[in-house]
Amino acid sequence: LALPASMTEPGSDVAALVEEARACTEKLERENAIELYRRAVQIQPSDPALLAEFGEAALQAGQVEDAKVALQRSIELSPDGTASRYMYLGQLAEGEKALGWFQQGIQRLRSERAALEGAGGSKDDLRREWLAATNALAAGLCAEAEIYLTDACDEDDAEMKCEALATEALLLVSGIDKQTLPEPYQTMASLRLSQQRPEDAEALLAKALSITESLEGSAQQPSLEMRTALSKLLMEVGMSAEALDLLQELRLEDDESLELWYLVVCAALQSGELEIAQAELEQALQFAQSDACPADEREWLPQLMELQSDVDGASRDQLADGEADEMDSSR
Repeated sequence: LALPASMTEPGSDVAALVEEARACTEKLERENAIELYRRAVQIQPSDPALLAEFGEAALQAGQVEDAKVALQRSIELSPDGTASRYMYLGQLAEGEKALGWFQQGIQRLRSERAALEGAGGSKDDLRREWLAATNALAAGLCAEAEIYLTDACDEDDAEMKCEALATEALLLVSGIDKQTLPEPYQTMASLRLSQQRPEDAEALLAKALSITESLEGSAQQPSLEMRTALSKLLMEVGMSAEALDLLQELRLEDDESLELWYLVVCAALQSGELEIAQAELEQALQFAQSDACPADEREWLPQLMELQSDVDGASRDQLADGEADEMDSSR
């Protein structure tokens, strides 16, 4: 990624600081990266590109307030800059504020995509840029649609607005040969479930799962949060075996998440894999009550303990069924 001209002025240390910060980010040394970006911003506090890059890095490091301040300042200095700043701020906001940021971001994403239609250059390069712009716009539409499914669900015409956004997102990606964005299918499935249309949702989720599986191990793999949300939706439509497979993979990525452990047990119970449910729940409870468990994860302990009664009940039912089968066979 080339440095903006403003970061490479003669005699400036900014270029060196940003290059070093990017190297730290690639090595997942996020705290060091933030400190380097902070020093660069102190030298050039009115550079919108630098502030945007600092804001994104701060967001990745979980420093939400720093991210908000940097991104908002970048927009104040250059409102017509990159759309991603608006989309990040939308993710950090709720309700009407989130909608406002997303709508401004989507307007700019539309403009960025439209500009490519008349651009010159290598056909392959233009195709890659067009695909990236199309996926970015579709993802932005889904982000706004999700607000109408959650925070703004009581707003007038919320369902109609959500339907229009999700439909447009689906139309954008449906013509792409190799699809790499499951969000449109996942978002539309959430809407269909809210409309009590589980059969339609199931077909959409099967497509979302297929895309997600095709991206495993790639740079385009959906986030852990996105795949966790997919697993929950899969369970809602009765695709519990698929949800279990996905959740077991996610547990390998984050072996300290009690939420994932809880979901694994739920999916195992739902799919009739009682032995897996028993084993996973036993391990989860042991971890939750150990010193190794992070304090913020312990809030899942009560839910895990409630699951114990469900597992015990399933065990009793299985035993009763077995005894009934034995009696029938002995007659």
